[in-house]
Amino acid sequence: MTFKPNLLSLIILLIICASCRKNENHEFQTVDFEAFKVDLPKTWRVVDLKGIDSYIKAIVTTDGDTLQFDYGFYSGALEEESPKVYPANLRKIFIERGRDTTGFIFLDKEIISSSDLEPYRKQRLENKIIDGFRASIMTPKKAGTGITGVYFDSLGDDPIGNIQLRFSGNNLKPKNSALFLKSINTIRISRDTTTSK
Repeated sequence: MTFKPNLLSLIILLIICASCRKNENHEFQTVDFEAFKVDLPKTWRVVDLKGIDSYIKAIVTTDGDTLQFDYGFYSGALEEESPKVYPANLRKIFIERGRDTTGFIFLDKEIISSSDLEPYRKQRLENKIIDGFRASIMTPKKAGTGITGVYFDSLGDDPIGNIQLRFSGNNLKPKNSALFLKSINTIRISRDTTTSK
């Protein structure tokens, strides 16, 4: 006996699928931080923090992940420590000199190039333009482990230096990381960025 779906069962199936998708969608709202605006999920909440030399705030997701932004002259780029990759012939020299080689990677090569490091990096870095400004977006290669964030290195000039924005979170759940990446692409920088907040 073979099953032949009738029109009613197809309609019920479509309704179930549509309601599942509706639950997966998140409503976004524009949050104005004066220095910039960004669309964030409505269920995420903003927490005030006190910065010493910059304007900072935290954003807490519905399930407890935390993001933070730092807007000012000393925000700091999103950087990953370079993997410790060396030619195999150096292993013996390191050991003889008493150097701890824990976490080192030795390759059967005479010279290590930047392309040799790439497989051992934990993060991906992409450069793009967001709202007319150059931005670096960092994402973890392994979901849930590492930094998800964006860094703008020059949003305006001031006698002290360039105004920067770093907005990131560590070890975000994959769902929150994906929502945050959507938010990053909605950032609108205030054009009055000649002084820090």
